[in-house]
Amino acid sequence: VSVDQQVLKRFNEWLKSKACPPGWTLDPINHEGWRVSVDEKAPGGRRGWVLLRQSLHDPLLVLNIESEVKGGSQALVQQVLAFLCKECGTFPLDLQKLRV
Repeated sequence: VSVDQQVLKRFNEWLKSKACPPGWTLDPINHEGWRVSVDEKAPGGRRGWVLLRQSLHDPLLVLNIESEVKGGSQALVQQVLAFLCKECGTFPLDLQKLRV
């Protein structure tokens, strides 16, 4: 099993656990990785999302994030980074681009 597959498996398990941040909901249909809807607790019911998936052509994981709240994308990145450091810290992952 590749490192990418192990990280995705742990991400899915984390999303289903009590350790997952409040307001994060795993989308029922995921065709390429794990897509999560995020209730950003902002006025107007603003929502964001996170998608963690394998690259189609390279041995990489791809993280896509969107937020309707100013600074929300960075906050979501920090939560995913915290998961990766805690739950996947023994894997050979290059997380430098997530650290801003």
